Amino acid sequence: MEIAAAFLAVADALNRRDLAALKQLTHPDFHHHPIRAPMTGEYIGHDGWEQFLADTAETFETFHVQHDDVRVLDDGRLFASGKVRIRGRGSQVEQEVTTAGIGTMKDGLPASWYDYGDRRAALEAAGLADG
Repeated sequence: MEIAAAFLAVADALNRRDLAALKQLTHPDFHHHPIRAPMTGEYIGHDGWEQFLADTAETFETFHVQHDDVRVLDDGRLFASGKVRIRGRGSQVEQEVTTAGIGTMKDGLPASWYDYGDRRAALEAAGLADG
């Protein structure tokens, strides 16, 4: 599977909260560094997906990722940015937060996602500081 399509399939499975698909679509040692990692730590491997989905369900009534800029980098990594639409449990307020990160592949599967939560920081990490 082409890298951009592979990562978009993971985002789709995440939006559906489809644990079986997330496990099928990602490398068994997947490293997930979401925006909230400073509070929760990284989520590692297929067990990490299970914990991430549980933490997300506990915290959010709405959680939907939408990427509007996806680029395969010359070194084979992926840059993606967009928005995550969220609404906390018990809240009436829906918000959009920036998602922007770098993904890697291993053995033909997505192997990591590091979300900087800041488009400029992710562009710099991707070597695309000019945008």
